[in-house]
Amino acid sequence: MNRRSFLWQGLCSSLPFFARSSFSEQVAALPFSKLSDADLTTFARGLTGTVFRPGDPKYEQLRKGYAAKFDAHPELVVHPVNPKDIQATLSFASSNHLPLAVRCGGHSYAGYSTCQGGLVVDMSGFRNIAIAGDKSHARVGGGMLCGAVEIETAKAGVAAVLGQCPSVGVGGFLLGGGVGPLMSKYGLGCDNILAAELVLADGRQVKASPKENPDLYWPSVEAAAILGSSLNSMWHCIPSRKFSRVTSRLSQRTRASFCRRSRNSFLGRRRS
Repeated sequence: MNRRSFLWQGLCSSLPFFARSSFSEQVAALPFSKLSDADLTTFARGLTGTVFRPGDPKYEQLRKGYAAKFDAHPELVVHPVNPKDIQATLSFASSNHLPLAVRCGGHSYAGYSTCQGGLVVDMSGFRNIAIAGDKSHARVGGGMLCGAVEIETAKAGVAAVLGQCPSVGVGGFLLGGGVGPLMSKYGLGCDNILAAELVLADGRQVKASPKENPDLYWPSVEAAAILGSSLNSMWHCIPSRKFSRVTSRLSQRTRASFCRRSRNSFLGRRRS
């Protein structure tokens, strides 16, 4: 399966789903088991990471994303710190028929960063990056934010195709294709992913690349939230010497004049 056929088949298969009602309404209508305290205790004790429930001190902070209109209250927010935690979490959610949401930065304006009455996997425990010795690529953890990736690659004298908002997670950035200021020359963010390591929905940990599990390669780049959780991905790096930087220093009066002219120009276009 190539990229074009994957996107087309995904679009066609999702149309009936969205025609009936919104994603949030569909998820809220799903039946799921009532969790017992004993089951939750056993699950939490089996993790190296942390489980947060309603009433816990950090729960209110963790359940919220950037899109305030999705005021969901998940039954659990899980903070995994290794692949085994993710495997156990996916198994627990499946066994108890829980709606599942994977969160990287929490910026999903469609509400995919959370779910009502389900389980949210908070990937912030996977915020790590390692740049190859030859600086040709970087291995980026599944919980990294775009701003942090930009800072670390700049230190090494390279750049990656990223977006413009530093608090957006790399997972959500790629799920949107990866639109950013470098795409006109170097392609979308998803075009610059060389490989990805995933935990699939059935618990298997696999690597996807053009040569290894190629049938999972494009889905892992563009639909990791459907397949499972992305542990890390390998990004192509671009030498910084290929870019130019221009710095302008403007007086306060000049800045004010520039802002007024920009505003008037924008309003003029809107009226026309």
